[in-house]
Amino acid sequence: MIKFFGCSFTQGGGLDNIDYYNYIENTEVPLRYWPKNSTPEQRKDIINFLNSYREYNRFTSILERSLNIPIINLAKSQSSNDCILETLFKEIDNNSNEIYFVILSLSHRRYWYYEVDNKKHNLNMLEFSAHPFENKESHRPLYNLFENYLKYIHNENNELKQLTRNIKLFDSFAKSKGSKIIWSAWEMGDYQTKLEAINSVAENCLLFDDLSLKHFCIKEKLQIHEETNGVVDDNHISKYGNIVVAKKIEEYIIKNKLI
Repeated sequence: MIKFFGCSFTQGGGLDNIDYYNYIENTEVPLRYWPKNSTPEQRKDIINFLNSYREYNRFTSILERSLNIPIINLAKSQSSNDCILETLFKEIDNNSNEIYFVILSLSHRRYWYYEVDNKKHNLNMLEFSAHPFENKESHRPLYNLFENYLKYIHNENNELKQLTRNIKLFDSFAKSKGSKIIWSAWEMGDYQTKLEAINSVAENCLLFDDLSLKHFCIKEKLQIHEETNGVVDDNHISKYGNIVVAKKIEEYIIKNKLI
């Protein structure tokens, strides 16, 4: 069994962007979230359709069809590295003899428990209107804490040191269960420093032409805003970009005899 972990760039984010769908598919009748006189059920159907479109066209699904093996995508939008590693830990702990591809996220993101709503939240954007704050006064203390964390506490070097420690620990844990982790990264600060650090400690590391996934997509112009000439302002991987990324991962799997 192969499982993928990451944030929206692994989940297939952007492929469910309604503006991108209308642009890339060039439909005669563009999709709209709120058609005139539409019912809640009809609006839900549109959202479900876009989610299905995302899931079918993301690189993990393309890879699954090409290799004809089961692949599970456990990535979640806006996930922090702590959230990714928490999910990874559960999978390693409860299973054995599996392959895990971990595409690490942005280092500034946090995964914090909030007593007010008794939930853990991935914190990403510093806008009070953004998820999970959503302009709720009950969540302003959480917003303020995140703002102060970014201003006074967050440090890329410290994040990198903690990350390399986690990689060593998780590699050992996975090996004890007969499983294997392949580490990769979307981007974090000085990406070259990060990749060198990962390479120095990880037993298995996936690079894209010696680049992080983000910088590979930039080099090859595989992001949505590139494909749409800026019409759709979205930096996620394009539909064609997902095909290219799937091919790169397939080459890695075959070269390293993972199946």
